[in-house]
Amino acid sequence: TTAYADAPKSSAAAVDISAYKDKLVVYQDATGASYVVSPRQPGEVEAGTARVFFGRAKTMYAHPVMTAAASGEDGEWSVTTWTAFQIAANKAQTALMCDPNDPIEKGVPLTLLTADKAKAFLAGAKFVTSPVDNFPYALGRDGTTYYLITRFEDDKQTRRYKLFAGKKAAIKEVVLADTIADEAGVVLVTKTESVKLDPTTRTMVVKRKTADVKLDKIDASFQPHLAMVFREFGIYPSGTIPCGK
Repeated sequence: TTAYADAPKSSAAAVDISAYKDKLVVYQDATGASYVVSPRQPGEVEAGTARVFFGRAKTMYAHPVMTAAASGEDGEWSVTTWTAFQIAANKAQTALMCDPNDPIEKGVPLTLLTADKAKAFLAGAKFVTSPVDNFPYALGRDGTTYYLITRFEDDKQTRRYKLFAGKKAAIKEVVLADTIADEAGVVLVTKTESVKLDPTTRTMVVKRKTADVKLDKIDASFQPHLAMVFREFGIYPSGTIPCGK
């Protein structure tokens, strides 16, 4: 039988927001969930100082910014995160898009808190690091069974891999007996099988006692697939990601 790991828990550490606290704005949706955002400022290079925090109570989790855009003329801006959601604004509205490819009109409306309410919220909230430290790296499917490899990498290029397998609604982390990572690829060994990942094509082959199975490749970096992982797989701490389980 396959051995599964315990459910993931957040190991978030405190974040000091004092250096940019005056640039943060606070939004809430109809459920009371909060979104603390520092949009990119017009003229800034790349993502600039854009930041996003999300929480369903008083703990606000940071979400790493993938891209940020801003227009100084019409007030439009958007921030897209590596956790597959986007917050965008124009003159008419501000909204959360669970699929960053959606137009703002299809998003979840967000309401801006007044300056006094935002100040009180920021003073009482706890800001912590991202709930996600292992990001989707490769995704494949054998029939209706998904295989997901996630990777953690720090500033020193230390890398750690995790393997998840199962049906979409019941995918779980699999206990690894060994991990091999070199120029030839990555091999994740479990008690019952091994999964070999080609580092160039991101294709996976599952080696079983009976046969080797090449998985149907799914591009994990493609936004709809990335959104599927964060919204439907339920492998990250509950309540820390918008649109997720």
